Amino acid sequence: MKPRHHKKAIVSILFLSFIAVFYFISGTAQTSSEKEIVFVERDTDSKTILETLQEKGFIKNRLTYHTISALSNFVESIEPGGYVLPKNLNAVAIHAALSEPAYKYVAVIEGMRKEEIAERFGNALDWEEEKIQEFKGKYPVCSFSGREGFMAPGDYLVSGDATIQSIQSEMEARFKEKIDELTEKEKESIFDLNQVVTIASLIQREAAGKRDMRLISGVIWNRILVGMPLQIDATLQYVKGDDELWWPRVNSEDKFLDSPYNTYQTEGLPPGPIANPGRAALEAALNPSETNCIFYLHDANRNIHCATTYDGHLDNIKRYLK
Repeated sequence: MKPRHHKKAIVSILFLSFIAVFYFISGTAQTSSEKEIVFVERDTDSKTILETLQEKGFIKNRLTYHTISALSNFVESIEPGGYVLPKNLNAVAIHAALSEPAYKYVAVIEGMRKEEIAERFGNALDWEEEKIQEFKGKYPVCSFSGREGFMAPGDYLVSGDATIQSIQSEMEARFKEKIDELTEKEKESIFDLNQVVTIASLIQREAAGKRDMRLISGVIWNRILVGMPLQIDATLQYVKGDDELWWPRVNSEDKFLDSPYNTYQTEGLPPGPIANPGRAALEAALNPSETNCIFYLHDANRNIHCATTYDGHLDNIKRYLK
């Protein structure tokens, strides 16, 4: 055995020996103890987590504190989430419990379609494929029109036995709270909610970032007002997407796909949203930029360039895309 490997083996043996000794010194966990839910937020460092456990009475002394800290460094880090813990666990048992949260964080990203959200929850909560498919096919429980667009992006802390209805209800409640904040009373008589969310979903998928969302919104509204097809590639991606790739590359021939969501073939908005937009996209849909532009494109650096005429758009294609 090489000296370096020999030294590493000795360190590992000593460390494990220390843990074994402490385990027997501190005793085993009891089953008849009062339990409490402890939440570990995302991006919380181990020191803060251990201090919180100490304050709540789960860690009784400094030896336990340092043992759990060492285990987190050498064996497995503490996973964020919610834990149901009794207060008489030893160091080894506490660390083991902190690797299997009863409540898990699920991050829903702005611009995801419903199928992606179903897969995100399914993977985090270890759902069977049948339950994932049920989530994909189940209409929202709210009264909003459409099956996309009304589930708010964000972080969700969900128990492993949560039902599909409870998850979707929470997502839709967050969405309603968000849209209520954004929608002023005088605008409610002007804007149709499904229309606003549909436009916001197009903006979310088309924009390179928040900086160009309001301009894209202005272009979309301009096209609607002049009766021009929206010609938005993201709608073709929505039509083409499947389990292999939900947002595939668009080809020229895709402009002839037979679908009410194909905005190259039909005028006006698609039947409903194509994704679940974030707050910035919803704000942009409600407050478009005042612009005369009808066309836009993004260059290789994702900077946006718009034009008021088709000839101007062709010039931008030559200048920025060739």
